[in-house]
Amino acid sequence: MDIDLDRPEAIRSRVKRIISGDFDYSHFATIIMWLRERVAKNSTMRELGDFLAHPCRERGPTSAAVNDLLRYFWDNLEGLDPKKIEAERAVKVEEMYFEFRQALLDAGLLLAEEDDALAIAYEAFVLFTLSSLHESALITEGWDVVLRVAIANDGNLAIFGHTFLNKNGRAFRTNFLIFSTTLAAADWLNAPVAAGFVRQPLMYTAAPKLISFEG
Repeated sequence: MDIDLDRPEAIRSRVKRIISGDFDYSHFATIIMWLRERVAKNSTMRELGDFLAHPCRERGPTSAAVNDLLRYFWDNLEGLDPKKIEAERAVKVEEMYFEFRQALLDAGLLLAEEDDALAIAYEAFVLFTLSSLHESALITEGWDVVLRVAIANDGNLAIFGHTFLNKNGRAFRTNFLIFSTTLAAADWLNAPVAAGFVRQPLMYTAAPKLISFEG
C-alpha cells in the first residue's frame, strides 16, 4: 500500500490539486482508495474503490444487482421491456460524485468554501469512473459479465454489462445498462456517435492529458 494512503495531509494535498485544476486521474484513484476504508460498506463510493482494488468482482452490491437482473432476464426472456428495466436499476454516476464530495467534507479534506471549485472537476470524475469500470468483470452465480463504456439510447455515456444467456440450445447476446451518466457522448468523442459500445478514447477537454481509455 502507498504510504500516502495512511496520511490525511497527503490526501488533502491531492484534493487541493483537484480543486486547483492541476491534477490527473491518479489523484482520484488515491483519494478513493483512502475513502474506501472509511465509508459505509454499502455506499457507491466503497463499491467504486472495490472495483479499483479488484477489477474482477464476485461480490458486492453491483454483483448482487446484476445477478438478480440476469436471473430475471433468464426467467422472462420473452416479453421484456429493457428500457423500463434499465431506468429502474441503473446506478447514476453523479450520485457517486455527490458521495465523493460528501465523504471529503465529512473527513475535513474539502472545506465548505472549496465546494464550488471541486464541482469544476465533475466531468473528470465521471470520466475517471467510466475508465475505472471499463473492461472490469462481474462473476455472478451463472454468468460472467464484462463491463464496457457505451453510448446509451439517450446519447449519454454509460457502463453496460455484456454477457450471453444460453437457454434451450440458444445463445442470447445480452447488453444492459448498469451505470448511467449525464455526459453527452457527442461532447467527449471526436467521431459521430450512435448507441453502442465506445471504440475510441474519451478526452477530458479541460485537461487534454487526461485520457480515460481506449476501447
